[in-house]
Amino acid sequence: FTDMFVIGTGMVVTVIDEDGNEVKVPEFDSIIRKSKPNMTIKAFKKDSSVQGDGYLEKYYSSDKGMITGFGVTPASSMRVERDGHGVVNSYVQELGDEVEFAPDEIVHYRNNWISGEAYGRSDVEKVTEVSEILRDMIIDLSNFISTKAYPPIVWMFGTPDKPWNPDDIESFMDDREEVEPGDQIGIQGDMDAKAIGVAGESLNIEPYLTFFASMIVSGLKVPATLTSVITGIGQFTADAQANAYTRRINEIRMELSELLEVELFDEIIRVNGYGDKLHSKVTWKKHDDEQLRMAVNNLIQLVQNSVISPEEARMNLSYPMEVVGTLRKAVDKAEGAEPAIDANADDNNIEDTSDDDGRTEQDRKNFSES
Repeated sequence: FTDMFVIGTGMVVTVIDEDGNEVKVPEFDSIIRKSKPNMTIKAFKKDSSVQGDGYLEKYYSSDKGMITGFGVTPASSMRVERDGHGVVNSYVQELGDEVEFAPDEIVHYRNNWISGEAYGRSDVEKVTEVSEILRDMIIDLSNFISTKAYPPIVWMFGTPDKPWNPDDIESFMDDREEVEPGDQIGIQGDMDAKAIGVAGESLNIEPYLTFFASMIVSGLKVPATLTSVITGIGQFTADAQANAYTRRINEIRMELSELLEVELFDEIIRVNGYGDKLHSKVTWKKHDDEQLRMAVNNLIQLVQNSVISPEEARMNLSYPMEVVGTLRKAVDKAEGAEPAIDANADDNNIEDTSDDDGRTEQDRKNFSES
């Protein structure tokens, strides 16, 4: 859950000058694009959540004069070599033969890091034992349910006066192995059967399942509302957990931004010589903005009720083009309505083409840029 929300819809990496203005560097953009940063950072973060550490390797040209890209190095194969003062001497990858990396060749993210430690801490490891207990309890519960649905049967063959011989009993039991629940059974001779079930009230195991599930959810620091194992979450608790989770996501994003900007993207700019006064900036794409969505819905209502024109809705508040596109589809394709714009026209040169929207000519507004 956490990795999914941290990465979200992806991130954007740009180059900025000292005043914070964006600067286009095609070579830098090409390196970022070829390295597939969204997929790479997602795997990088997932490694840190499961293993406790994430490692990115910088790919250098043969003469070490340029950084040509970057990629994930599996955390399970890496170890950190430090001196007596805790300073990293090298990173070593163990894949059959050992491969040694200089400290500046690797970007190391320590999850839940404690100062002074060489490695981070896994989000999964701390709940492993509890999850195994819960798994065993669920298996036991399924076995218990199966004994209630298909209870063991004691077969009683014959009578004291006319008992079955051992061969007939063995043959019958062999045939029983081929019988599935619901099949009809026919025999010849005297026989009785008794189902062995659980009489009276049985143990209510639900509180124990909920308890261990709560421990797992709490250990992973995930809101219970995002899981299906805990029910009956109150609105106040759900809101409090959601707010805390949002803060946690933002904190992780800030950590990743600082690390990636300083140790990866700024290094690409410096080593490749794109400019001494240029720096990188990581911007995380936002999830669906509820306020923006509501504002667009309100505009749609105003347009459909002829309170404002489509152009006023699109242009007056300077919405970004992706929102303009959403609004256009909702308004222009309303059943029975005439298209508000020419589909083949340039979006920067918009004119209202509807002549019968119910308003006088002086109330109409045209937006046209030459």
